[in-house]
Amino acid sequence: AHLPPSIQSILLQSCSLGALKKMANDGSGGIDEWRHFVTTLAGKGTVRLLNVSANRLDKTMLRPLAEWVAMGEACTLEELNLAQNALVDGSVGVLLDALQAAQHNRLTILELSENHLASEGAQRLAAFLSSPSCHLQTLKLYRCGIDADGLAAIARAVERNTSLESLTATANGHLSPLWIDRVGRKFLQALMRRCEAGCPLRVLALSVPEDQLKEAQELFKQQTHTQAILVPPTQHHINNPTLVDCD
Repeated sequence: AHLPPSIQSILLQSCSLGALKKMANDGSGGIDEWRHFVTTLAGKGTVRLLNVSANRLDKTMLRPLAEWVAMGEACTLEELNLAQNALVDGSVGVLLDALQAAQHNRLTILELSENHLASEGAQRLAAFLSSPSCHLQTLKLYRCGIDADGLAAIARAVERNTSLESLTATANGHLSPLWIDRVGRKFLQALMRRCEAGCPLRVLALSVPEDQLKEAQELFKQQTHTQAILVPPTQHHINNPTLVDCD
């Protein structure tokens, strides 16, 4: 790969990178080419943003990225966008395990929206968020197939985390008939504990069942330091939320 010596941003969304795995299966390279490309990026020592969204990446193709972030301080990557890929269940654990092992990683923005992480992926995320190796400030999990239990695990992790400033988890867990108790109160506790610790979350976006929205709005007005965005199922578009004024 021939790249400018001081390149800082790599934008490769919707570039059919997933086809490289098919090439590998056909015996015509593919994965080796991808690994070489990622190794080249790592060697630059200047890349801070990598967007590989909508490329059908999977666990196999995450491994070179995991090896890169495992370099710790030597990895300059600060923002990683993996949205709309083929990541399912615990496959994101390959990356999260590497980040957790690299205590001095620099990653502050992680975008995982529209991957089917489900409960296992949520548990892996919660473990990473709870670890001292997590320096994330922004985490986006829009429409990731996470149920109420998965969101509760993330809420408990957010309570222990001190770096996260913004969490988007809309279009997840919104079918729970007991959302207030299983999700809402868990996040409220996390927000209040974070505030007491002097590291409040700035923004939290969640989806709420329509019949529990008013109760949820009143619930989150009990805290005043976090901008709570509560989205009913009819407004699941991420750019069209219902805003709860917490001022």
